[in-house]
Amino acid sequence: LSIQEIMDSCRKILEREKVTVSDRALRMIARSAEGSLRDAQSILDQVINIAGEDVSLEDVKFALGSADPALLMALFKAVTLGKLSEALTVIDQFACTGYDLYQLSKDSIAGFRNLLILKLVEKPLDILDLSEDEHKVYQKVASSASADHLEYCLLTLTEMENAIKRSNNPRFVLETVIAKMTRYNELVPLETILTKLDLIEKSLHSASPGSKSSPTATQSRGESITE
Repeated sequence: LSIQEIMDSCRKILEREKVTVSDRALRMIARSAEGSLRDAQSILDQVINIAGEDVSLEDVKFALGSADPALLMALFKAVTLGKLSEALTVIDQFACTGYDLYQLSKDSIAGFRNLLILKLVEKPLDILDLSEDEHKVYQKVASSASADHLEYCLLTLTEMENAIKRSNNPRFVLETVIAKMTRYNELVPLETILTKLDLIEKSLHSASPGSKSSPTATQSRGESITE
């Protein structure tokens, strides 16, 4: 089911139960359910048990153990601007609050997917489920990065997701991944390396003894013929 369909179904339950939930809170529940109405209803029951008849966005965040959106955006911004120290500071803040770093890697994958789609797609909101405020914040970060950098970040995180999950020290793995992502602009493109290798090869070939006869060698051969 789509997020909107899950939200509509949950609203019917809320009306029957006479429970008030803000649209943003309900959207977070639907998004967390990942297409499953049953999971959404389970989360909703959990939140209502915690918060009662008036559910706020903060209640849902508490129930789900969700990452602080402001901290997440600070991480994305630091990475796209190449500020490793700031990025590691954000990871430290997550770690100090006890947030699951494997979940942080999954949150980051979702976030960089959003950024890449915003960068590449003409009508991104047809694909992405973002509120107006979220769209503005993501768009600001996306505008400061190239599509190639965002794609590199997304691929790097995706490739290392299982390594972070299996590691006894997920923080070390995640910090290494983030370091690679922030240093993207320092990386030399493969095309540049191949071009330089080609130039070196041509230079060595032209300088090799058999590639071109030297004047001395030519003169010696001429003298031998004359004799």
